[in-house]
Amino acid sequence: MQNRQGELKKKNWYRSDRYFRTDNKWYFVTREKWNIGPFHSRDEAERGVLRYLKALKEQKTSTVARKVALMEDWDSLDYSP
Repeated sequence: MQNRQGELKKKNWYRSDRYFRTDNKWYFVTREKWNIGPFHSRDEAERGVLRYLKALKEQKTSTVARKVALMEDWDSLDYSP
């Protein structure tokens, strides 16, 4: 697995599922250990991850990216802070 900038080269990797369900609501976990949700289904949570990552790639702040992750109709929105 590729290291992010600033991370040590030698590291133990622990694999776990990015998605989890609590009280019939779905969430996903970011690398920063943020739980983002709730979503009505795992499919919605998976789409939320894609929105979150796209917002980060577009240089949005993590706070904005979290808000974008929860939006279903994000393509049509101006999500500037």
